[in-house]
Amino acid sequence: MVAFHTYRPSPALAPHVQCYWHLCHEGDASPPRFMHPDAGSGLIFTLAGALALDGEAMEMATLVCGPAMRSARVEFIGPLEAFGIRFHPGHGYPFFGMPLPELGGHRDLSLLPRSLQTFEALQERMAEVRGTDERIALIEASLLRRLGHCRTWHHPDLAQLLGMIERHRGTLPLSRLMAHSGIGQRQLERLFSTQVGFTPKQFSRLQRIGYARELVKSDMEASMTDIAYRTGFADQAHFTHEFRRVMGITPGAYHAKWLAMTMG
Repeated sequence: MVAFHTYRPSPALAPHVQCYWHLCHEGDASPPRFMHPDAGSGLIFTLAGALALDGEAMEMATLVCGPAMRSARVEFIGPLEAFGIRFHPGHGYPFFGMPLPELGGHRDLSLLPRSLQTFEALQERMAEVRGTDERIALIEASLLRRLGHCRTWHHPDLAQLLGMIERHRGTLPLSRLMAHSGIGQRQLERLFSTQVGFTPKQFSRLQRIGYARELVKSDMEASMTDIAYRTGFADQAHFTHEFRRVMGITPGAYHAKWLAMTMG
C-alpha cells in the first residue's frame, strides 16, 4: 500500500514552492509509478528504505530533481518513507544557486557542489522527528535562510513570462515573449536555460504535452487527431512523436492504460 499526501507552503514561500509531499510504502508488491516532467525542480529526502529511479537504487539519499524532458520510472524497494519539495518552474534557481542544467535529471546530492550539501544535514534532522508539521517547519526554516542569503539574480519578469506560456498551453509564439520582455531571442533563451533549465521552446513543449495528457484522461470521446490539433500540433504523427519523447509511450497506449486503471 502506498500513502501519498501533499501540503501547501506558507505564504512567504508559496511564490516559489508548489507543494511539500510525504510518501509511505509498506513494502508490499506494487506496480512502478512515473514522475512526469512539469518543468519544475525539487528535492527528495529518503528517510527510510530505498527507491529506484529508472532502475538505479537510491538508498537513504537526498536527491536533487533537476530539469527533465522525459518521465522517470519510480520503483519501491521494500518499505519506504520519503519527503519532498517541489518548486514552481524557474523558482528552484534561487535555492540551488546554480544554473539548473548543471543539476542534471535526478542526482544524488553528494555528487553536486558542497554549497548544496547543507540539504543533507536537513535530511538528517528530518529523520530525527516524526511529525509532519515539525518536518515542514524544518524545511521552511532552511528554505527561508537560503532565500535570505541568495546571491543569484532572479529576473523580475521571468514568472510573468512563464505564466504567459502556461496560460496559452505552450502555443504562444516566441515573438510574443520577446515583444513582452523587450529582450532578444538569444538573451531570452539564456535566461530560460539558466533559471528554468529549458529553452522557451522546450518549456512550451512540456506545457503542450501536459495539456494533452489532461485531455487524454478527461475527454474520453476525443480522437488523438482532435487532441493533436487542440494542443497545437500540425498533425497526429507529430503529436505522437513528441508525446512519446516525453512520456515514453504513445498517446493511444497512455489512453488505454488510463482506461484500464479507472475501470479497475
